[in-house]
Amino acid sequence: MCGLVALIGLRNNCPDNAMLIRLANTQEHRGPDNVGTYRFNNVGFGFRRLSILDLSSAGNQPMESACGRYVVVFNGQIYNYLELRGQLTALGFTFRSNSDTEVLLAAYKQWGRQCVNRLNGMWAFLIHDKLSGEMFGSRDRFGEKPLFVFRNSHWLLFTSEIKAIRDSGIAQLHVNWSIVSDWLSEQLLDHTSETFYKEVLRVPAGTCFQVDAHGETKFYKYWTLDNNIAVPSANPAEEFAALFEDAVAIRTRSDVPVGVMLSGGLDSVSIACALRRHLQKFGAASETATKAFSYHDEQFDESEFVSAAIKYSQMSYHPLQACAKQLWQTLPSQLQIQDEPVHSATPLIGALLMKMAREHGTVVVLGGQGADEVLGGYYDFYRQYWLSLIGRGKLWTATKSISTFNHFHRSNLDVLLLGLAKSIAARNALRFTAYRERAALRRVKNNSSSSWFKGQAIGSGGYAIVPQSGFGLKDNLRGSIEFDALPLFLRIEDRNSMAASVETRLPFLDYRLVSFADKLADSWKLSAPWNKFILRESMKNRIPEIVRQRLGKFGFPTPVDRWFKNEWNAPMRELMSEREASLMEFVNVRHVRSALDDQESGKISEGAKLFNVAQLALWLKQCTDAGVSL
Repeated sequence: MCGLVALIGLRNNCPDNAMLIRLANTQEHRGPDNVGTYRFNNVGFGFRRLSILDLSSAGNQPMESACGRYVVVFNGQIYNYLELRGQLTALGFTFRSNSDTEVLLAAYKQWGRQCVNRLNGMWAFLIHDKLSGEMFGSRDRFGEKPLFVFRNSHWLLFTSEIKAIRDSGIAQLHVNWSIVSDWLSEQLLDHTSETFYKEVLRVPAGTCFQVDAHGETKFYKYWTLDNNIAVPSANPAEEFAALFEDAVAIRTRSDVPVGVMLSGGLDSVSIACALRRHLQKFGAASETATKAFSYHDEQFDESEFVSAAIKYSQMSYHPLQACAKQLWQTLPSQLQIQDEPVHSATPLIGALLMKMAREHGTVVVLGGQGADEVLGGYYDFYRQYWLSLIGRGKLWTATKSISTFNHFHRSNLDVLLLGLAKSIAARNALRFTAYRERAALRRVKNNSSSSWFKGQAIGSGGYAIVPQSGFGLKDNLRGSIEFDALPLFLRIEDRNSMAASVETRLPFLDYRLVSFADKLADSWKLSAPWNKFILRESMKNRIPEIVRQRLGKFGFPTPVDRWFKNEWNAPMRELMSEREASLMEFVNVRHVRSALDDQESGKISEGAKLFNVAQLALWLKQCTDAGVSL
């Protein structure tokens, strides 16, 4: 929705208005509609607004409470703001605008820090109390909206994007080689509060914090799935469907056009059809009211499923046309958008889709992020499910599930069983400290002998482990929500959409729906051969059957192996030549050139590693150009 800056002066420093505007304007893409500032003693706010609710100036920020005591900057949306407004009105509050920002301010005045437990939405906000000099802040339960923090001896700075810190003129940043190494060696991204910049931290999801008048900060968790208590449900599928329909409905609250990112998969099609039902209910379902945006490479053709979804939902369909050459040319801008490297080339597509949505007049889009992590959409979750069954002594149930999965997915049964046996052995071995230590040393040794990367790129860590999630399916689902991989995907979704001045809303991350799914038995997530079983059951007669019963999933995939064999091969060679001198310390350039030869001839398929080399080369250049120390 917006871009915020909060600057707290330490040691008698006070921000000036020009500084706040400059910091806010580094995030102009997040809010092209208005810029505003606020200063009081040593506290300053800067804000860029993307107008979604109440497009008038009454919704501008920073916003002051009616009593004049509190001032807020708020990035996000409170979807249940109408319900909260009704409660607050009954308590005697009056409102000057139709914005959710004013409702948030009133909620804080009425309920204090506990207001966050009443919010259903996505947010990063800071509220300054002029009377006490303290500041209260929070980030939403799953981290849909970003918030970064930097501190030195003179300033404490909170921002929506790292670039505002990097380009602030008050921060000398250094590359965080430990995080770089985790990425290159272990394919881990956004798995901790650390970032690719040593001095910049991300405020954890589900966190509140207080900053006193002297800049001392205290963080605490206000929400976690660990406190989720299981409650039996008489009809889980219908209850899930009702929650999902409402999650979509409240995310259509907008004074600007709403559209859908449509891949043809189960998640996005469910959203598109639910959105159509909601709009029809209120008589707002003309073809021009709702647009669907999509992309498919010829190698991953989902046109059959997309066509069925478009026919069912009667939306206006807008496919993205993008060639490999065009996508390569967007890689530098993608890294500028993200501030940090990404996991694959898929975000390149996402950025172009968001740009296309904006060009078609759509300012809010609904997307399916979170469904795989919440409901068990990745095939690796089957292994965790089987391990759970075996661990509980349900060997027959596990055997039947494995056999059914193998039959429908036509997998290699020997490979599947071998992988399962290795997982069982590893699970048992990890109980012993000596084994864990040897495994860490072995990873260090393997990373140090890498033929692709060298020096600090692999020698400053490269053996980090995502916090232990346990070995059951529920534990691993929670781990995917909290550490790997949802935080990364939410970062990508936010930056790509905000770069195009578009707001993304994610129904599958409605906290009511996530809490309900977390309570369900494993068999409601995975029931061979189906993943996301609860969603499939709840969508009976609500989406096309061809989509509901499809086994495969793509999303918006990109064929990087083919591209590096063909269209990306020559520009990658050119990049290596341009950046060779600066890369020699971190990349085995000779090996990369040899790999490009083998990729072109078809001997190898190392597109993912070549993409990471390209990212590293371009990102390091952007760092040095911005004054970041290597």
